[in-house]
Amino acid sequence: MGRILLLRHGETDWNRVDRIQGWGDISLNDRGRKQARAAAQFLADRYPDIDRIVSSDLPRAAETAEAVVSTPTFEEHDIEHDPQWRERDFGVYQGHRGDCFFEENPEFAVIDGLEGAKHNVPEEGESFVEFRERVLEGWSEVRTGEETVLLVTHSGAIRTVIAAIEGVGIEHALLEYDVENGSITEVTAQDQVRLETVNRVGHLSPVQ
Repeated sequence: MGRILLLRHGETDWNRVDRIQGWGDISLNDRGRKQARAAAQFLADRYPDIDRIVSSDLPRAAETAEAVVSTPTFEEHDIEHDPQWRERDFGVYQGHRGDCFFEENPEFAVIDGLEGAKHNVPEEGESFVEFRERVLEGWSEVRTGEETVLLVTHSGAIRTVIAAIEGVGIEHALLEYDVENGSITEVTAQDQVRLETVNRVGHLSPVQ
């Protein structure tokens, strides 16, 4: 049986103030580094048999993956940095406040099911459809086989995977599933792909 563990990167200063990060060159803050170390220790205790570690190459995810391989359990592992696991590229809108962005730019508001929103492309960015195709291409590669794979990625990518497994629209996945910084979502793949746990955060309680 294959097992895929999706770890969302630790917190950044932009997460704290709800800014759109996209492909921004944003590093973890102190709390995010603590979350990454807590997740790493949980994985070492619970899943010491991880075979592969694949990470988005954006700094906030790569730093989280580095925390994992800094533990003795995983120190022999190499990190496979894969841009397919990046967050959606919002182009010129990166850095905008997320809490009001879609009200001000409804043409990108996929959560409201607006006509064309999934296909509309932010200037210098990518549409949601392009983002989804990129993520699911990466997903098709890791979900086959008998390995235990750790994927260090972003909330949008994790929700896209959840939507694909559950057969629901991204609107439902965005509204119904929390994916917090430092959380772990577990998927198993045998005869069928199953979502076992979403947004496991118990290991983060000492640093919240």
